[in-house]
Amino acid sequence: MPKRTTDVRAAVRERFGVIATSPEQEKNFPIGPATAKALEYDADEIDRLPLSVTESFVGVTNVLWKGLDGLLAAQKIGPTDKLIGAVMSET
Repeated sequence: MPKRTTDVRAAVRERFGVIATSPEQEKNFPIGPATAKALEYDADEIDRLPLSVTESFVGVTNVLWKGLDGLLAAQKIGPTDKLIGAVMSET
């Protein structure tokens, strides 16, 4: 992989890692439950999730966690079924 690509990936991982662990520090682009609702996620579903889950939402799945889509799907299938997710990009 070219060094530039490696540098970009490292920078993205670092940036999203900071957002995931300290969302209150983000000032440069919209994050949180309001952003999810603006992207047409169901407002009632978003409101049912704890703020600790939705406050770091940035419109993309965080590869370190299962992402908002996975959490919402898991609520729909219930505790006795399994949710399997697949990452469709190189990591």
